[in-house]
Amino acid sequence: HLPGFRVWDQTCMIPLAIRYGKGLQMVNILRDLPQDLRNGRCYIPTVLLNQVSLSPQQLLDESSAQAFRPLFRKLIQEARDHLDQGWRYTMAIPRLEIRLRLACMWPILIGIRTLQQLSVSPLVLSPNSPIKIARSDVYQIVASTGLTGGCGTVGTAYWGYWRKRII
Repeated sequence: HLPGFRVWDQTCMIPLAIRYGKGLQMVNILRDLPQDLRNGRCYIPTVLLNQVSLSPQQLLDESSAQAFRPLFRKLIQEARDHLDQGWRYTMAIPRLEIRLRLACMWPILIGIRTLQQLSVSPLVLSPNSPIKIARSDVYQIVASTGLTGGCGTVGTAYWGYWRKRII
């Protein structure tokens, strides 16, 4: 239905779209981990927790954060790698389809900012210190990308800036 997609290579784009979705899902899992644990849910695979000799029950104790940190960093890197592919997907959306491009840019830019905050927070298991970007940062993302019309060059520079700050 959209003219800009007449030459869209679905064979190439569908795997990128799947990775985009996985990246956003992983950001949510990592961000919501403390509250999910307290609600009896753990979306970190047991096989991965076993690699660092932890159980979901042990993650309820904030003193487990140091033992959990290596796995947490690995999961952040995996989420970042998925979002990288999501960025490729987003930038493949034709510039003329500005609303669709922006609708894909905003969640992924918010996601990369959230990953950056998660990567530097010592409180990743604390339910009292939820990790989320400030509303003003969301407004800044929406305004700057809206003003540039979803320009790939500007957006990719912004993407790279925050991506490099993930430890």
